[in-house]
Amino acid sequence: MNFLYIITIFLLPVMMIGMGFLWRKNGPKQINSLYGYRTTQSMTSRETWDFAHIYAGKIYLRTGIVFFILTLLICIYFWSADDDTAGIVSVIVMTIQLIIFILTIPITESALKKNFDKNGKRNPENHLKNNSK
Repeated sequence: MNFLYIITIFLLPVMMIGMGFLWRKNGPKQINSLYGYRTTQSMTSRETWDFAHIYAGKIYLRTGIVFFILTLLICIYFWSADDDTAGIVSVIVMTIQLIIFILTIPITESALKKNFDKNGKRNPENHLKNNSK
């Protein structure tokens, strides 16, 4: 398998693991339009901003680790594959990774809507449920 293919298919899992480690405890300190989990709902208040980063960070960390392991196994299996086969496998792997990465957005948005109103205030019934765990 070509070294360039290896780098490209490990790029997203490594990025997700890195963001997961950074965000699972604390996201970016300031709400900003340059870096972070930036959606209309996540940028509504400081509380939604923090929640979105912690929530997405946990998903990114877990998913990134799974992607990394699966990608490693795929690399081992296709190690001696010709360039055409390795290229096709790389595109398939990156496409699946990207689709699942994008799916974290509606999952995080759903959690934001469940826990916060449209003004960024925590829903009282969900706040009590989350604190009782």
